[in-house]
Amino acid sequence: MISAFQDKEGGRWLPDGTWSPDGNWSPDGAQSPNSTLDSNITAGGAHSFVNGLPRIAVFVSGGGTNLQALIDAAEGNRVTEGNHRLNALIVLVMADRPGCYALDRAANHGIRGEMIDRKAGSPEEREQRILALLEEVEADVIVLAGFLGILGAGVIEKYRDRIVNIHPSLIPKYCGKGFYGHHVHEAVLAAGDTETGVTVHLVDEGVDTGRILMQRKVPVMPGDTPESLYARLQPVEHQTLVEAVAVLIAEKFGRA
Repeated sequence: MISAFQDKEGGRWLPDGTWSPDGNWSPDGAQSPNSTLDSNITAGGAHSFVNGLPRIAVFVSGGGTNLQALIDAAEGNRVTEGNHRLNALIVLVMADRPGCYALDRAANHGIRGEMIDRKAGSPEEREQRILALLEEVEADVIVLAGFLGILGAGVIEKYRDRIVNIHPSLIPKYCGKGFYGHHVHEAVLAAGDTETGVTVHLVDEGVDTGRILMQRKVPVMPGDTPESLYARLQPVEHQTLVEAVAVLIAEKFGRA
């Protein structure tokens, strides 16, 4: 489903899926002056790609460990057992509350960070600001990486089937209103389950109801606490999110 990619903005993709440098990149990876980035917006709002890469906006509410996994994959650093890379550009990190360390992570990597406080203004005003921001950065895909806010109908409709969320359970178990973070792990332990996991799904108008892209399971061990369960789940979250986003990009834009 996923392969390493050439993080080159010059050249072009051939019909067989291979990269043709067209003189823009030499075999040693050096860039020549005529390398260009060529992408445009189609009527549906998504980019039509010739030389460009899909553009990702990541929404966060906290520390941003899943964001870091996405950044590492986009930059080509090892984040999974398969050393997968993400064939996309992260162009925006949007936080919905002050003090999110995720914004520091974005700044550390030269990624634009913005904060639209979920407690400031009306839902309609916040949605209009989000839509304007997404349009400004020409986002193609939205990834909710530990984002606790609820997206408005306007955002969901405009980016239909291009919004991804990660949830720390095996949906349909322990999902929906009130199930987030440690509440999920507490519910798993209270039920005596022997396994749990993560789910990456598309976002629709419901809560955790969109089409599932990928799930992975982890065991629940005797003596587990919410904290130990989270620690076991976290690296699986990172790997699953990266791979599921890559699957969506391949599905929507033909980039493996």
